[in-house]
Amino acid sequence: MRTSETESVSKALKPFGVSFQQFNVLRILRGQKGVAANLSTVHEIMDLSQDKWTENQKSESVSIILDVRTPEEFIEGHIPNAELIDIRSPQEFMNKVNDLEVSNSYYIYCRSGARSAQACQILKQKGIVNCYNLLGGIIEWKGEIIS
Repeated sequence: MRTSETESVSKALKPFGVSFQQFNVLRILRGQKGVAANLSTVHEIMDLSQDKWTENQKSESVSIILDVRTPEEFIEGHIPNAELIDIRSPQEFMNKVNDLEVSNSYYIYCRSGARSAQACQILKQKGIVNCYNLLGGIIEWKGEIIS
């Protein structure tokens, strides 16, 4: 790739919290060519269906479930063992993110999947590569909910 292309790709990857080097590794592993195909790969890796999210979470030796909704939403019902880290309280959220162990895996959810996707991007920007968004959020959750 030429320098201008490299800069272009790096800029496009920034919101996903993925470096150009990580992008190239993904590209090699997936055997794909083209920026668009690989950007979708980055997003696919972060977004998981409930079955895949649950399966992966249970198979990890150290995995943490993060609920990024408000305290009021959390009290109404949450996934067992979830820790609350309210993304709508930016300072508190960032303080908690800064305290997270980079080597752990984080399984993140919210009401519909939008806030948790944003949280995954923030965690990736902070160097946490193993974070996964629950597609559809808790409104599509078919598992146990603690009230």
